[in-house]
Amino acid sequence: MLSFLIRRLNLLVITAFILTILAFAIDRTILIHHQTKAPIAQDYILQYFAYLWDLLSANIGHSALDHQPLLQRGLTFFASTLELCFVALLFSSIIAIPLGLLAGLFRNTKLDYAIMTIAIIGLALPVFWVGVMAGLLPSVWGDILPVDGNMSLVYDVPVVTGFLLIDTLFVTPQYGLFAFFDRVAHLILPAAVLSFF
Repeated sequence: MLSFLIRRLNLLVITAFILTILAFAIDRTILIHHQTKAPIAQDYILQYFAYLWDLLSANIGHSALDHQPLLQRGLTFFASTLELCFVALLFSSIIAIPLGLLAGLFRNTKLDYAIMTIAIIGLALPVFWVGVMAGLLPSVWGDILPVDGNMSLVYDVPVVTGFLLIDTLFVTPQYGLFAFFDRVAHLILPAAVLSFF
């Protein structure tokens, strides 16, 4: 077990090293196009170590749009991703546990085979294709489930925790629960796609 963890850690370090080199090369390629003279090879090595130090100290720059630190913006989006994953886990638990119990209780029956067929289809379909097909469904059903963004642009919800389900509850004096239900409506379709697998 320990040797497996050491191999995985080595693979993680090698992958991170290669990714930092690629990101640095792309960054410097873009920067060189805006300069008049290209730096020499020793400058690249020193710049790479400065780049690594900035990464390790969480100084990854500022956004060109609103001049906020990129780390802060990234953590806000990460919180939104965690929220989506939690809702997808909740959906899949509500659906998968009862279906698994039914399949176990009625082994080798038509119900068991139907549940297993659905599970195998869910594993076999590519996630991007299911996402595209699910994105087309609201155009058939109407605008019940929105497919774009985190919320409607009507609501101005300040970022307090980064989790929009919680942040929308802070603006209930202004919008009531309409902002919360709008966020829930925006979460249903992507969470259903993620939970299908």
